[in-house]
Amino acid sequence: MSRDIKLTAYNQDTESYRIDRLNQVVGYVSALADHYGNADLFKKVVSLHDHKGELTVEWKVAPSEGEKEFFAKAWANSCEPPENIVHKIVAK
Repeated sequence: MSRDIKLTAYNQDTESYRIDRLNQVVGYVSALADHYGNADLFKKVVSLHDHKGELTVEWKVAPSEGEKEFFAKAWANSCEPPENIVHKIVAK
């Protein structure tokens, strides 16, 4: 599974834990995707951004509800409410 996605965060230079948290989210989502046989998930994701506890996931194509749920579970696992996730479709 490709993980060539851009990870950015608010104040990432002084709050490096935010990038660490995004890496944990990627790992969690990757494990769920592997478990459920979704080998193409990270081919659809462009970037993840943490802005003060709000996760923005940018997609090349619209995600399924199941794919959104992977991110909700991963974000909740990092002690943030899953409703603090924004999914955006961006141009390729």
